[in-house]
Amino acid sequence: MNRKERVVSLGLLMNIGLAVAKFAAGFFSNSVGLIADAIHSSSDIVASVALLIGVKISNKKSKAFPFGMYKLENLIELFTSFAIFFAGYEILRKVLFEKNPYDLKHIFVAISVELCAILVTFLFSSYEMKVGKYEESPGLIADAQHVRSDMLSSFVIVLGLGASFFKIYYADKVAAVIVAVFIFKAGYEVAMDAIRVLLDASLDYRTLDSAKQIILSFPMVKSVKDISGRNSGSYKFIDVVVELKTRDLEKAHKIVSEIEKAIKKEIPHVDSVMIHYEPAEKKDFVVALPLSTFNEVSEEFGGSEYFYIATFEDGKLVKAETIKNPFARLEKAKGIKTAEFLAKNGIDLLILKRDIKSPGPRYVFDDYGVQVLVNKDVSLNNFSDIVLQYLKNDDEKE
Repeated sequence: MNRKERVVSLGLLMNIGLAVAKFAAGFFSNSVGLIADAIHSSSDIVASVALLIGVKISNKKSKAFPFGMYKLENLIELFTSFAIFFAGYEILRKVLFEKNPYDLKHIFVAISVELCAILVTFLFSSYEMKVGKYEESPGLIADAQHVRSDMLSSFVIVLGLGASFFKIYYADKVAAVIVAVFIFKAGYEVAMDAIRVLLDASLDYRTLDSAKQIILSFPMVKSVKDISGRNSGSYKFIDVVVELKTRDLEKAHKIVSEIEKAIKKEIPHVDSVMIHYEPAEKKDFVVALPLSTFNEVSEEFGGSEYFYIATFEDGKLVKAETIKNPFARLEKAKGIKTAEFLAKNGIDLLILKRDIKSPGPRYVFDDYGVQVLVNKDVSLNNFSDIVLQYLKNDDEKE
C-alpha cells in the first residue's frame, strides 16, 4: 500500500467513525440536524471507497485496456454523486415530511460531538492536503478540499443546536435543510466533474498554457500551431502540433522527446504527450561571418569584435549589416555568450576560418539548429559565392 492509498484508507476510517458517532449522538439527542450530518458523513464513506478503488485500480493497464482504466475513477465518481444526491433527498424527506416533532434533549452532548468532528476533519484535511501537494496528487488535494468544506456543515449544525438554548424553535431543522443544500451542491459538482471527463472535455486553460510555454522555451520550436488535451481519471493527455526549425528527422525526433520529458516533469500526472511536428517555413537564410575589423575576417570566434550578418532570399543577397560583438572582451564564457547572441539574432549558418575548439558554443548552436561551416579561405569578397554553393549543396541533399 503506497502513501496515497494509506491516506485514502485513513480518510475512509475517519468517515466511518464520524458517521457512527453522529448517528449515535443524533438519536440520543433527537437532533434531526445531527442525523442529517451523519447521513452526509455516510455519503463521504461512499466517496472514500470510490477514491480508494480509483487509486488502486484505475492506473493499471492490460492488453484489453492498453491506455489504462483511468476513467473508471470518473465512472465511480459519477455513481458516487447519485449516492450524495440520495443522501440530500433523505435529509429533506426527514425534515419536511416526517411528523415527529424531534424534541431536542442532551444538546450539550450533540454539540460536543460536532465540535470533535470539526477538529478531526480539520486535522485530517490539513494532513491530506500536505500529502497531496507532496505527491502532486489532484485526487488527494480535491478530497482534502471536500473534507474541509464538510466542516462548514458541522458549523451550521452547531449553530442550530446552540440556537435551541435561546428557544429559537425549528433552528435545528433549518440547519438540516442548509446541510442538505450543501450536499446537493457537492453532488452536482462531483457529477459535473465526472461527466466532463467522461465526455473528453478539454483540459483547463492553465494546464494547456503551461504546456505551451514549456514547448516554446525550446529554441528549435518556432511556434505551437495547435494544442489540446483531455483528462482521464487523474491523468492528462496532451496533443500538440509544432513547427520546428529543422528538416533533420533525427534532430526533430530528439527535440520532440525532450519536449515530452519536460512537460511530464513540470506538469503532474501527464500520461502521454502526442507531438506532431512539421518544418517551419523559412524564406530567408541568415549567415554570420566574424570580423576583426569592418573589412577583415577574424580567425577567432568569441573574441571577434564584429560580425557580418547577411540575409539571402531565393539565392540572392537582400540585406547585409555589420554588428558589434558585445561579449568580445569577456574573460570567461565569451564563446558561449557570443553563440547565444548570434543564435538569438536568427542566424542559420556561421562561416569560420578556424573551427571552434570549445564544445560550449557548439552545444548552443546545436540547440538552436545553427550550422557551422569551416572554410580557411573565406573573405568578404568570396563570402556570397561560398554561401550560394552551400545552399546549392544543401538543396541537392534534400
